[in-house]
Amino acid sequence: MSLKKANFNNLYNALDPRAYYSQVSSLNYLIPHHAQAIIRSFIDLNENTGQTTVLDLCCGYGVNSALLNFDITLEKLYDYYESTQGITSFHNEMVSNDKNYFSKKRHSSSTIEIIGIDAADNAIDYAHKTHLIDHGLVYDLERSELNQSAETIISKAKLIIVTGGLSYIGSCTFKKLLRCYKPSEMPVILWFSLCATDVSSVLSTFKKFGLHTSCSTHKFPQRFIHKDKDKLLGNSAESKDSILYSYLYISAVDVDIAKTLGIGTTPSVERIPLIA
Repeated sequence: MSLKKANFNNLYNALDPRAYYSQVSSLNYLIPHHAQAIIRSFIDLNENTGQTTVLDLCCGYGVNSALLNFDITLEKLYDYYESTQGITSFHNEMVSNDKNYFSKKRHSSSTIEIIGIDAADNAIDYAHKTHLIDHGLVYDLERSELNQSAETIISKAKLIIVTGGLSYIGSCTFKKLLRCYKPSEMPVILWFSLCATDVSSVLSTFKKFGLHTSCSTHKFPQRFIHKDKDKLLGNSAESKDSILYSYLYISAVDVDIAKTLGIGTTPSVERIPLIA
């Protein structure tokens, strides 16, 4: 089974995120929802250490931060953007309205600092101006290098999350991120990847940095298949129920981190497990 994934590049870097959210909500995009409980489990393990800094890789418009730091569900987030379609054509007013909305939803006791990194400068600008992320870094690490200031910011993150970017980034990005850390201070990486994606080079990179990777035994529904844009070949669970699935991977120095987080996994992954 192979997959030519739908291309939504025209929606990823708009001044207004509403077209993007309209598209992904119509496809029942759920991975950010599935990720929340797992991310919170990690944060709970570190609650006695004060603030937890999370690096959201391929953060886009800040959906993961919205679910982590604000009293809002993914469904409610979709509803908000749908209900505010076309209210104003003025960019600054739109950003101000969204910022005010989220300010009323923020958890007063939140101790999660979010560093967002993405190649999409407009998406990063929006997420930062609405205070969905605390730091915004615009980088395409498949093609560019981090400066020293960015490396310092990134090195604060104990957790790196990727919920929808593995179709666009690979080992080159992770090498540059992990070089920001001392060997004794490597982060935990929680990442989702479509079951049809070959991530062997990423797994090899993590191994070189001393990270053990486990893969979930459970497949997470990511979104519906787009009948016109996704090209799915061969017999698979996806082709039968029109849903794309992802595996959760956990990469860390601690080989038992998945067990600690209460996640059923196949340990010591050396290659991507493909759906038959």
